Order: sequence, then structure tokens, then C-alpha cells
Amino acid sequence: MQLIGASFFYSPPDPDGLFIHHSIAELLHKEGGDLREGYYSEAIKSRGAYFVDPSGTPEFVLEKKYNEYAMQIDALGLFRFAEKLRLLAKLYHSEALQNIEDNRKLRE
Repeated sequence: MQLIGASFFYSPPDPDGLFIHHSIAELLHKEGGDLREGYYSEAIKSRGAYFVDPSGTPEFVLEKKYNEYAMQIDALGLFRFAEKLRLLAKLYHSEALQNIEDNRKLRE
């Protein structure tokens, strides 16, 4: 189920403009935590290799993106999937703060 959830990360957007197809969003909400966990893990892995920006800017951008996605999904009443998207946003927020703090310590 986690592999299926991971593949859902690559779902095309819905024709109405939602970032993910409505049917996939509904499955991620209804069908259990393993699908959502797979989606969550793939969202993190899909970033690939990257250089750490000491300002945390890329992570703040990702935080904003996932918070916006969560709001869209929440508006559809799919609160379980929305919560997983919020967890992604929180992860990137924490990572940004950690990058800033690590940079501060290096400069001391």
C-alpha cells in the first residue's frame, strides 16, 4: 500500500486545477494510513539531492507549497490527507530553521 501511495505522488493534477486528481485525493483520505505514508515518503524523496541553503529559503518555499496544498484539500473535507500535507509543511519548516541555526553556529 505504501508503494501505491508513493506512486500517487506523481498523479496528474485534476482538470479543475487542484494539484492532484480528486479521485486520488479521496483515496488518500479514505483508504488508510499506509497510502498516506507512502505519499508522504515519496514527497520527501522526490526532492532528490540538493545543496543546503543556509538561509532556509528552499525549505520555506516547500513549507508554503504544502500548506497551500493542505488548505485546498481541507476545503474538500479530506482532513486526513490534509493533515499529512501539513506534516510535510512542518517538516520543511523545521528543516529551514535547522539550516539557519547550523549556519549561525558555523559563523560563531
